[in-house]
Amino acid sequence: MDPVSVIFASYLDLVTNIAHKSYADVIGTEVTALSVEHKGITVPYSYNLWRIRDKTVCASYKYETAQHSKCTMAASSLFSDICQHLQSQSLDHWKKKKLKNMYCNAAATYQPTVANIQWSSDSSGLQVARANCNSAIAELLGTDDPALRKKKEKVCSEYKKLMQEAKK
Repeated sequence: MDPVSVIFASYLDLVTNIAHKSYADVIGTEVTALSVEHKGITVPYSYNLWRIRDKTVCASYKYETAQHSKCTMAASSLFSDICQHLQSQSLDHWKKKKLKNMYCNAAATYQPTVANIQWSSDSSGLQVARANCNSAIAELLGTDDPALRKKKEKVCSEYKKLMQEAKK
């Protein structure tokens, strides 16, 4: 290929890529992933078509319920804060308008996962008896100690008695 053709082909490729990138940017067709530090928590999320994809918000915490809950609550706060910030600014650029609409829509519609995990403070007598029976069974595993066997029989019989009374 002659040098002029190579330069012309490179120029066409550059112009095409710039035009495509500009079009994709305006329409928002590319998925954009972000991770933002907010209130001491890293909040990961993705967006495309100028909409935040709810399923991507805090997806990296999916299997850690307490962390996922904290992250989604921080995300909700983040979306609201960004919306308020963008509403207070002049929106002379098209991208600011798109971002404001995206974050304000997310602030209005995103539902965080609220999980509060704690030990139950109220244990019924039946629950305590069951826990005692299970503990006695666990203590007896791997040993043939007569004292532990007697203890297990005693606490488990109490548990069975309470179960019978609860069924009545």
